Amino acid sequence: MDVGTRSAVLDRLRSEVTTEQTRATELTTRIAAVNAELDAATKGHTVERDNATKCLSALQARMADTSVNRDALATALAAVKNTRTSVGQCERAENPFMEQRVRVNADMKALQAELVDLNSKILSTSKDYQGLRFWEHAFGPKGIPAFVMSEVLPLLQSYIDWYTAQLLHGSVSCALIMTGDELHLTFQAFDDVNRLTHERTFNQLSRGQQRCLELAVSPFAISDVARHCTSTHVPLLVIDELTAHLDAHTKPQVCAMLRASHSAAVVVIDHDPSVQGEFDEVWTL
Repeated sequence: MDVGTRSAVLDRLRSEVTTEQTRATELTTRIAAVNAELDAATKGHTVERDNATKCLSALQARMADTSVNRDALATALAAVKNTRTSVGQCERAENPFMEQRVRVNADMKALQAELVDLNSKILSTSKDYQGLRFWEHAFGPKGIPAFVMSEVLPLLQSYIDWYTAQLLHGSVSCALIMTGDELHLTFQAFDDVNRLTHERTFNQLSRGQQRCLELAVSPFAISDVARHCTSTHVPLLVIDELTAHLDAHTKPQVCAMLRASHSAAVVVIDHDPSVQGEFDEVWTL
């Protein structure tokens, strides 16, 4: 084999080696990705298995309580059977012991009453057990309240945003955050100097801003959510210290919002004489 042929063969072999090395690298990468997916799936299955184990332990505890009640029922049934046998023997015996027969009948009635009570308890326990299984499976340990709150939260947030914008003109915003079964409120304040928003606690806001946020949530936003979900207006609103810490511009605006709420009656307890003209009747106490 001449030098040229040998060189061509070596070049071809080098090319094949390079190709195979590239394929080996790709296979190594794919194997690593598959191993990562397997690890993630294994962790997910471990969490699901742990949760299922906890649920199974709770169910087994409830079943153990039910088994105790069943054992008590079986004992009561055996006692009733023995009592009936004793009564039959007394009836067949030729003796004058009527007092003993009366006592046995009384014992039997007492046992029958206990039997009825045990049956009622077992039925109640069974219903509770079935109900627990349903709600645990459907909604988690906190049950319906967290489920309902998560459903109406976007609607409540939209109403709070609207009323906050009307009262505070974008200077402060409020966000409702559902973390698991817990509801949290966060606040953002707009800085006119650097034109940026900063997170604030409720206590860091001014008293007027705090009062506007309180009114935006209740009664305004919550009343609108109730009207939206039930198609009826709130019949009566009772508000204490309506205009506390509000400026002269905001007070009539809040009163106008109350009139627009279409509630059948609005009762306000306030110490500010400047808003008395906003109401149909004023009682001085």
